Amino acid sequence: MKVDVEKYCQTCARCVKRKTLPKRVAPLSHLSSSGPMDLVCMDFLSIEPDSQNICNVLVITDHYTRYAQAFPTKDLKASTVAKVLWEKYFVHYGLPRRMHSDQGRDFESRLVHELFDLLGVEKS
Repeated sequence: MKVDVEKYCQTCARCVKRKTLPKRVAPLSHLSSSGPMDLVCMDFLSIEPDSQNICNVLVITDHYTRYAQAFPTKDLKASTVAKVLWEKYFVHYGLPRRMHSDQGRDFESRLVHELFDLLGVEKS
């Protein structure tokens, strides 16, 4: 029976697709920061829509102090990310040395990378 199960799993299309590794994988490592605004992390949080139908929140957290800010957004576009970062975070708190995020389209766009290059902020 073991041989039959192994053979089935090797030829099952659903099993094979599930076992394939992602093509683009970030290296795993521990994040470290040496002080406030050394490393700032960002990600989107999806919540239930409110009365204005806003259901996305951009959460920006200083890694060292764990101080977090949450900004509701109308969408997940790169232009929205860049605008919120500039108008609501960088202007009030200053520029971090590094910004960290997942590899979502909104964070990996050319617009966001150009904003960071212009401001001298590293992206990880």
